[in-house]
Amino acid sequence: MRTCPLCLSTNPIDAVICGRCGKFRFPAGLARPESPSHDSAENTDEYPAYATQLVTRLKQVAADDESANRTVRSPITLAKAPAAETVGGGTDLSHPVASPNIGDPSASVSVETPLPHRDPRLIVIRGAAVGTEFLVYEGPNYVGRSADKPVDIDLTGQEMPEQVWSSRQHAVVTLERSILVIEDLNSLNGTFVNRSRLHPGQQRVLQGDDVVQVGTVQFKVVI
Repeated sequence: MRTCPLCLSTNPIDAVICGRCGKFRFPAGLARPESPSHDSAENTDEYPAYATQLVTRLKQVAADDESANRTVRSPITLAKAPAAETVGGGTDLSHPVASPNIGDPSASVSVETPLPHRDPRLIVIRGAAVGTEFLVYEGPNYVGRSADKPVDIDLTGQEMPEQVWSSRQHAVVTLERSILVIEDLNSLNGTFVNRSRLHPGQQRVLQGDDVVQVGTVQFKVVI
């Protein structure tokens, strides 16, 4: 007879699989004959070999069951961000990294744009051609009428013919190191800044929005 080592049930000597549990397969050629012709000495010699083979077989069955129930997990590989290529120890800017704010309407980018430089100007606010602008350049800029002497700010045509009060070289406006200065050139009718008359040869620094009067013409200073 064969005894199942799992459920300990007795099976026929020629059984291949345990008839009770159906889980244990008897090894071929390992059956112990229970013949009365065998004496106790013969049974004693066969048992150790049979037992060794049985134990080996049981270990193999247990190993197969454990392998079937084992869960194998694959290793997790984390992708690394590509490092910026360097040339001569510095970052290679030929492969820029995308900014996370690109395409995000909530991300604001502040870019300071320098304002264009503009030269100081004198704008006619009272005269025959209101709105006329005269640029003031670096150095002296003579104000008057270009009848006999050349001037930079020509008032010809700005005054009425019957009331011409401006002199041919009435005043001079000098721009030096961004500072604007006006001086009266001993004119007959005087030069005024914000209704204050300048004495001949007197200089005065001009500020933005100052009102300058030469003859009957008034200018607004724009800096």
